[in-house]
Amino acid sequence: MIRIEVISEGILAEVERLARGPQPADLFEFELVLEEQFRATQQAVHVITRSLKSSGKADSKMNGHSWEGEISYGGPSFGIHNPVDYAEFERERAGGHDFLAPAAGLSRGYIAAMNKFLEG
Repeated sequence: MIRIEVISEGILAEVERLARGPQPADLFEFELVLEEQFRATQQAVHVITRSLKSSGKADSKMNGHSWEGEISYGGPSFGIHNPVDYAEFERERAGGHDFLAPAAGLSRGYIAAMNKFLEG
C-alpha cells in the first residue's frame, strides 16, 4: 500500500506572505546594498578637482512592493567644474577609470536581500 501524506500546516500563510510581496523592511535591505555600492564608487572615482566625485548621487524609489535604485555621476557639483559634463567620458577611459565597476561586483547583495525575503 502506498500512503500519501499532505503537509498543509502553514502553507496558506506562507503563500499569502509571498503574494503580499516584499514589505518596506525587506526593501530597506536593498537600500543598504545601494549605499554600499555608492561608497565603493566614491572610493574608485579618480580625484583631481573633486568635481566628478561630488557630482555622484545614489537615489532610490519605493512604490508599494517595488524598489528601484540608481547611482549616477555628472551634473551639479561642488568642485570647480560645475556642472560635470564629462562623467561618462571619464568612466569609459582606459586604464581603470570605470568608477562604476565596483558597484557591479556588489550586486549579489540584491540577490541575498531577495533570498532573505523568500526564506521568510
